[in-house]
Amino acid sequence: MAPATVGKCCVCATETTQRCSKCSEGVDHHGTASATYYCNKDCQKADFKHHKSVCHDANARKQLYRGAALLQEAFYIFRRTVFVYPISDVRRKNGELHIEVPLFPTGPSPLYPFPEHLVPAESDQHAVLAYSACLDAVGYMHQLAKKVFQGILSPLSVCLQERDFHLKEEHRKVVRCRADGTEERNTFAHTVLLVTLRNDDVYVVDLAGAQFGQHRPVMLFPTYLTQYVSMVWSCREFGHEARVQQEVLDGKHNHVLPNVFDFKASMIEKAVIDALDGAVCQWQTEEGMSVAELLNGKQSAFESGKRSLLNICKDKMHGHIQSRECLIAREREIDNKGGIGVQAKEKMKIDAYPEHMHAFIQTRLWLTTEAHRLGWV
Repeated sequence: MAPATVGKCCVCATETTQRCSKCSEGVDHHGTASATYYCNKDCQKADFKHHKSVCHDANARKQLYRGAALLQEAFYIFRRTVFVYPISDVRRKNGELHIEVPLFPTGPSPLYPFPEHLVPAESDQHAVLAYSACLDAVGYMHQLAKKVFQGILSPLSVCLQERDFHLKEEHRKVVRCRADGTEERNTFAHTVLLVTLRNDDVYVVDLAGAQFGQHRPVMLFPTYLTQYVSMVWSCREFGHEARVQQEVLDGKHNHVLPNVFDFKASMIEKAVIDALDGAVCQWQTEEGMSVAELLNGKQSAFESGKRSLLNICKDKMHGHIQSRECLIAREREIDNKGGIGVQAKEKMKIDAYPEHMHAFIQTRLWLTTEAHRLGWV
């Protein structure tokens, strides 16, 4: 057993190993362990009025830091499960990862295996997984985020916002390239969550920051602003991006997705994230506790519970993809046996989408066919 940590009583400065039991695992503004020591009960009683708010804030920060770490790990698992970039090569140049991706990917599926052999370092893997995925992080992690922040943010609509920033270019770690070496450096806004705790401290939760070298899921807002932000853009209510993603699938934002592959990918991503959300609900039922209660438990119980939660999420997401692949394989088998004609096959492609999207998808399929016929792709 590790020796007890020695600290100084916050009232009389006497050295002691006794701490406030309620916030013994609380953290400071930077996520570092920050316990309050008392040498005896008299000193603890004397400091009660002052320590009451300190105790609450330390535990709120503990839930925030643990919850953001859980969200980020779940996000990385999700991105690895539904990876949409057919990366053929990765080169390191001037401190950046240059990933080679075809301009118009082709293949039977919009999903591809994550190329671990090209990016063996874990930090580089996270940077590639986070590439161009900040909206996925904010939108698809919406339901889990609500469970994570339960209890420390009230109301969520006021204390949790979606914010867009333009980040400093010198922090960029991933650049998309074509086969001819042409670089694509988009200047889109980077979307994060802005969290305001009850003591008015403001934090940034950035699940996809690894693409800019920011691997920490939580950072004080003033620090983040100074180190990474070059321009502050828009602010929206929490849940906006999740609502937009659903509206895209409902056919209300057709201009958002440039081709059929993107729409297919979005449908698969939504189905997989539904599997994740279902897994979280299943875990809460089986364990008899909420995600918020998990985050507030003792460190050993939290680590064990987090592993079991992430494992069930991973299994459910992978299970959905495997079921889908089995269905596709069966369709190919029928097709190879001559059980379906070309026209019927095209109709199957269209019928796979919601009815109100059929005309839209039919047009996209025609445009894709024409582009190939004319040699544009």
